[in-house]
Amino acid sequence: IELTTPKALLFGDDFRDTVAQIRLTINHQPSTINHFLHLDGPGLPFSQEYQSTIDQSTDRPVTCETLTEEDIACLLFTGGTTGLPKGAQISHRQICWNVLNTVIHDLTHDDIYLCVFPLFHAGGLFAYMSSQVVFGNTSVLTRQFDPAQVLELIEREGVTVFAAVPTMYQMLTTAPNWATADMSSLRFCTSGGAPLPVPLVEQYTREKGIRFKQGFGMTEYGPGLFALPPEDAIRKAGSIGRPNFFIDVRVVDDDNRPLGPNEVGELLLKGPSGSSGYWQNPQASAAVIDDDGWFHTG
Repeated sequence: IELTTPKALLFGDDFRDTVAQIRLTINHQPSTINHFLHLDGPGLPFSQEYQSTIDQSTDRPVTCETLTEEDIACLLFTGGTTGLPKGAQISHRQICWNVLNTVIHDLTHDDIYLCVFPLFHAGGLFAYMSSQVVFGNTSVLTRQFDPAQVLELIEREGVTVFAAVPTMYQMLTTAPNWATADMSSLRFCTSGGAPLPVPLVEQYTREKGIRFKQGFGMTEYGPGLFALPPEDAIRKAGSIGRPNFFIDVRVVDDDNRPLGPNEVGELLLKGPSGSSGYWQNPQASAAVIDDDGWFHTG
């Protein structure tokens, strides 16, 4: 709040106590928050109900502002390995190019995607969700990750595409309804965030006939950067796969010199699906984006 100076704060009932504490804190310091809007529940004495506020709004047509591809669409905060969270400036350009990059995952207009990731995270907001909007297909959202509920939703909604991290996939196998769950509607599952253990791949293939795609991405870049196809899930276990479309990749040493195969170094990225830097943090931006436009992942 201090860094981004928002003019409105929307909250659900789960965050009611947190917002009350925020209001107490900002009462003692300058703040730009003019509106507190609650989405559900009784709200707070100083908040307004979101839906009723919308219903009471004027019928006057909304004026559309002119945008450029470099205009910031949102700020996503990421800590990475450097400690304090930094606000990655996600431009309209980055979002559009990420949608193009997901073509490699063979999404179609008829797909039904189940999203279990939080929407404050790049994986939840952009990995597949933005592509779903463009392709005009269906997304199913969950309030939180509940293994038994996820299995029920896959069967009930006829989910065709599902993405999660390895820990989530492991938790699904211990859900009380795992053995009876019908997952035959799934065309494929995608895993990221950590290496997917081979025994888990084998269990899903053996018991549910699931094919896994794996990938790698970052808040600042993509997040769709690399993809490992199902046929390599076991043969190339631990690999993040090949670069997606429109991404240039280098691995360099400490002196920024390119390295060859089987050499350990730093991953560098370049392409149109990258962030323009960190919000109000030019020092951090300069530390990761060099003069030639390469993003240093650390």
